[in-house]
Amino acid sequence: MQRTCLLVFRATPRIDADRSWTALDRALLRSFPMRPFSARWSIACAGGAALCTIGDHLHATHGVLVYAHPTFADQAWWVPLLFFGAAAAALGAAVQVERVAGARLTAAGVRTSVASLAVDTVGFAAAYAFTSFAPPDRPWLTLGVLVAAFVVRIVTAWRSVVAVAFALVVAVAGPAFEATWAALGFFHYLRPDLAGVPLWLPGIYLHAALLALSLARFAPAPVAAASTA
Repeated sequence: MQRTCLLVFRATPRIDADRSWTALDRALLRSFPMRPFSARWSIACAGGAALCTIGDHLHATHGVLVYAHPTFADQAWWVPLLFFGAAAAALGAAVQVERVAGARLTAAGVRTSVASLAVDTVGFAAAYAFTSFAPPDRPWLTLGVLVAAFVVRIVTAWRSVVAVAFALVVAVAGPAFEATWAALGFFHYLRPDLAGVPLWLPGIYLHAALLALSLARFAPAPVAAASTA
C-alpha cells in the first residue's frame, strides 16, 4: 500500500511557483515588449505618472509643498503631464542601462518577474507616502529612513553595483530638476534645506530608480533570452 501511494505521489504533477511566475513573465515579455511608445511603455509611463501624482497630492495636502497656481486638488493642472515626462525619461534611461548592463544584473541574481515589479512599485509608493507624514523638522531622520530602506532592498533583492550607480545618478538628477522648477516659480517646498528642496528628496529618487530598472527588465533584450530558453 505504501509503495502504491509513493508511486501515485511521484506521478502526480506538482506546481512549481517559480516556474509559474517564469511562464507568466515570459508571456508578458513576448506580448508587450518595453519599446518607446509601445503599449507597455505608454502604460508604464501613465502608471508612473498616476503614482507620482497621488504621492504629490499627499505632499500638497500635508504641508510639504505649495503650487503657485493650483487648479485641482491643491495641484497644478500640468502635474500629471510633468510626471509622465519624468517617468518617460527615467524609464528611457533605465532601458539603456538594461541594454548595456542587463547581463550583469542577471548575473547578480536580479530577477525579472511580475512579483519583483510589484515589490518595487510598493517600495517606491511607500517611500513617497512616508515623506508626507515624516516629521518636517527632522529631514536627516527622514533621509536616513529612506536610505536605510534602499540599502535593505539592494542587499536583499538587487545586489548590483549597476543598480546602485544608476540610483545615485537619478538621486542627483531628480532633485536638480525640481530645484530648477521651483526656482522658476512653479511651486515651492515649505521647508527647503538646500537649493530650494528638502534634504530627504534624493531618498525618494533612489527608490524611483529601482522601479524604473525593474520596469526596464521587461525590455526587448530579455525577450531574446527567454525565446532561446
